[in-house]
Amino acid sequence: MRKLFLSITILLFLLNNIIAQTTYLLNSTNNGQIITTCDAILYDSGGEFGDYGNNEDYEITFHSNNGGCIRAILQDYYIEYSYDSLYIYDGIGSDPTKLLGNVISDYPLSTVNRVGNAYYAQSGYITIRLWTDGATVKSGFKFKIDCPANCIAPPITGTTPAGDYCNSATPICDFNGYYGNTSTSYPTDHQEIDYYNMGIFCGGINNNSWLSFIADSTTAVLDVWVKNCQGSSLSGNPIKGVQMQIYETDCVDSNFTPVSNCWSASEQINGQIVAYGLTVGNEYKLMIDGYASDNCEYIFAASSGLVVADAGHDKTICEGETVSLNASGGTNVIWTSTPSDPSLSGQENNFTINVSPAQTTTYTATVTGSNPNCPGIADVVVFVNSADAQFTGLGTDYCENDGTPVTLNGNYSTGTFSGNGVSGNTFTPSSAGAGNQSVTYTFNYSVVTAFFDDFDPTPQTGWTHGYDVINSSGTHTKGNSWETGNPTGGYGQNASTKNPDPIIDHTSTNNDNNVYGQGLGNTTSTVNSDIELGGYYHNSREWLISPAIDCSNLSNTVLSFWRYANLETSYDEAYVYVSNDGSTWHDLGEPLYPTDDHWVQRIINISQWADGQSSVYIKWTSESDNYTTYSGWNIDDVTITGVQPGGSCVSTDVQTTNVHALPTATFNAPNPNCSNSNSTITYTGSANSGATYSWNFGGGNVVSGSGQGPYAISWPNVQNYNVSLQVTENGCTSTVNNQTVSVPQAVTATTSSTNADCGSSNGTATVNASGGTNSYSYLWSNGQTSQTATGLAGGTYTVTVTDVPNGCSTVATAVISENGGPVISSITGQDVTCYGWNDGSATANSGSYTYTWSNGQSGATITGLQAGTYTVTVSDGSCSSTASITITQPNDINIGALVDSINCYNYTDGSVALTVNGGTSGYSYLWSNGDTTQNITNISSGTYYVTVTDSHSCT
Repeated sequence: MRKLFLSITILLFLLNNIIAQTTYLLNSTNNGQIITTCDAILYDSGGEFGDYGNNEDYEITFHSNNGGCIRAILQDYYIEYSYDSLYIYDGIGSDPTKLLGNVISDYPLSTVNRVGNAYYAQSGYITIRLWTDGATVKSGFKFKIDCPANCIAPPITGTTPAGDYCNSATPICDFNGYYGNTSTSYPTDHQEIDYYNMGIFCGGINNNSWLSFIADSTTAVLDVWVKNCQGSSLSGNPIKGVQMQIYETDCVDSNFTPVSNCWSASEQINGQIVAYGLTVGNEYKLMIDGYASDNCEYIFAASSGLVVADAGHDKTICEGETVSLNASGGTNVIWTSTPSDPSLSGQENNFTINVSPAQTTTYTATVTGSNPNCPGIADVVVFVNSADAQFTGLGTDYCENDGTPVTLNGNYSTGTFSGNGVSGNTFTPSSAGAGNQSVTYTFNYSVVTAFFDDFDPTPQTGWTHGYDVINSSGTHTKGNSWETGNPTGGYGQNASTKNPDPIIDHTSTNNDNNVYGQGLGNTTSTVNSDIELGGYYHNSREWLISPAIDCSNLSNTVLSFWRYANLETSYDEAYVYVSNDGSTWHDLGEPLYPTDDHWVQRIINISQWADGQSSVYIKWTSESDNYTTYSGWNIDDVTITGVQPGGSCVSTDVQTTNVHALPTATFNAPNPNCSNSNSTITYTGSANSGATYSWNFGGGNVVSGSGQGPYAISWPNVQNYNVSLQVTENGCTSTVNNQTVSVPQAVTATTSSTNADCGSSNGTATVNASGGTNSYSYLWSNGQTSQTATGLAGGTYTVTVTDVPNGCSTVATAVISENGGPVISSITGQDVTCYGWNDGSATANSGSYTYTWSNGQSGATITGLQAGTYTVTVSDGSCSSTASITITQPNDINIGALVDSINCYNYTDGSVALTVNGGTSGYSYLWSNGDTTQNITNISSGTYYVTVTDSHSCT
């Protein structure tokens, strides 16, 4: 048993470092008053420096002004022992059943110092009453009244045992949730210290446990919750509780300087340790002892002075909105996000960040202070409630001349469409115009909560729970362990891993602490039941079903709940289901074997089953085997949210379509200069490389050209030809453009002549032209340029007649004979069979004269002639007669091909269309693939040859 030292230690700095607050006196004026505040100081009727009076019986009630709990912290007291009493109650008035505690001792003693006692009133009302007798009075008391963030102990986050020696004190980074317990005995420490005369503690520090921390401000405040004290008694009275004090020390000899109150309440009660005058960055030691070897459990929460990270409350925003988040608790911060949020970039080290997540995102603030090795971590969730507006019906490509409205279909009936070419819920390409056009679908909505239950103070009506037997032959008891109540910290039969239930709910409320969980009140029962605290039953499918939730006006419905669950991996499964009728259930795919050590939020989109449904049920189940049970399910803050039309939130869907401009089909088609000359037709419109061109030359023959062109076209006849073009690009077709090509009449010429006398040059020759433009020039073979050539001797003369405007010409021949000389009665010829051949012949009939031909042959008949004009002179002595004949040949066979290539790889939809002129009509065809038709179709890619033969077998 620990020895108690009677050195008197009273720390007064608590009284000298209080920020000014509203002060109240417990006197006749305030007797029975209810004062709403979260920041007050209460003295007895004597005030700060006076004594209270005799025969007083006053009470005053303080009410939280924030709707939460309220606390009274004892900061000074001196009450006449055994005669006068100070009482504290949870509620309005001095109801004995609501008594939180009483102070019945004199001033703080050497081993008992209640300065720091903390009394928490969960009701939000705390009543303080002083009763005095008719004799001795004392200096009274002082209470600090405040409303902490939470009046119950935080979840356990650390359990590393405290060190047994000062110089091996366990360093603590985060006191929030640190759990420990005192011991009935400790090893001896610092026996060289003169405990009685140093006055460094309201007891001894030689047999204690130690924690250490680095100060992050000049003041440190630790709230302490104490429970489950076990120990001995002193003078017949149970003496239970803990003793605590903070020191500045190097753990050497007597270098122990107290910097906090010495809290030794001599009872099991909660308290507060406050240290002042700290040096930021220095290490301090916290001594913890069980009074008279009492064994107590304790949990800390740090209010200030240490890194206590806070990222604020969860936020809900609309799609596209920006939200401001604030971290606190240290001097440096690093923010991260899950999933990654690009809008956080560049703000990671700011305590205040402005983010606009595209989806629900968890932001984690890692806060550090003077000790970088002791960060504090806090999370905040930003819920992005999106209506996810979407629409269908808009294609990717349209033509500029498409005037047919396209119907657009949004997923919300009240959504609206906007953009060029949009009218109501239709899009008309021709109204939008050419180019990339955006259509925006906008839905204004609000986020509504269809259901919320935090089970505080009780669940909503309609929750049901029960069980089904899985294994009827199992040796352990089957049953239903679901119930509402305070979480118990139990762990079923899983004591070996110590993965327990929570001890507080998730809901941030100061008044209630309820969850829906399994085994909250279970204790070990009969043989084969094995139902431990916090555990579920064996061989059972235990289920909890929510009330029917009306989601008939909702879309994009989302289920959210907080889970603190542990089930045996690989053996006991956890499921979450949704139903519309309470009988047909759909598995939501949650993890089968949760192993939580903290509250975990689950967010599940249940739109598939809940949107527009008047009844939606959620079911949580566990399925267990015949062996070890774990702590099972705990759930809190069950929420169903969705969106409905109207409100300030906006969801949009923007889609883009390409309205293609029509290609143009303009071209230049000049008339040919001469009847036998070609025209060059040139495309002058606008189209891209992928366009296709549909030409029609109206009977003209393609000499060369393909696709866009240019084309060389020959015209077989003197007439007007209609040339047309239509262009197709991106599925859009131009209007047809037509032009007329006029082929002029050919220039023709005939001659007449008068013969010359034999031996004289007195003959004449006259040419008469027609066709063309009727404006001619003449050039005779003897150089004369008039229409009539004169002074001609016997012979053959040619004249070239030219149509002056366009340069087209023709040649005519005039023969001048000599009177009295030989007469050529006729001259005949055989034309060349094929272009370029020399199988022509000519014969002159004039009698028995001498024949001399212009090609050097002699005789009346000449053979082996190519196309051309041949002149024969028939001589008889000095007189002669001349005649000419023209041997013609057919034009060379000319082939034009219009190729239509295949559309896709390995297709056989190609074709070749031929246009043929020249030679002698009556053509035959032989293709390299064996076809004998003029055009070939349905062919694959490749090279094709064709031989064209005319009626004279020319090829």
